[in-house]
Amino acid sequence: MDMVRIVERKRYDTANALKVGSASGGGYPTDFGYWEEELYRTATYAWFIVGEGGPSSPYATATDGQGGMRGGSDLRPVSPGEAYEWLERHEFLDEIAECFPRMVEDA
Repeated sequence: MDMVRIVERKRYDTANALKVGSASGGGYPTDFGYWEEELYRTATYAWFIVGEGGPSSPYATATDGQGGMRGGSDLRPVSPGEAYEWLERHEFLDEIAECFPRMVEDA
């Protein structure tokens, strides 16, 4: 997913960031609840998630004046802690070890 957005005077650009992982859910891409997300890290270690989905997904947007919903997309900055949680939730163990080596210890 290519996307560029400026949030609080910072430019987030998927073309200039490292894609760390991607995840999807909700069945097939044609399903109303389907969604997909990608986690990115910039050269200055800022984190952001880009996602898109159908009309019943977390990325749904309201239709103009119709009262219904349609699919949509979004880019949102996340904290390092939120990025770590995203990686853990989607079981990107190698990426956690690479990006957050000090946050994990053997039990």
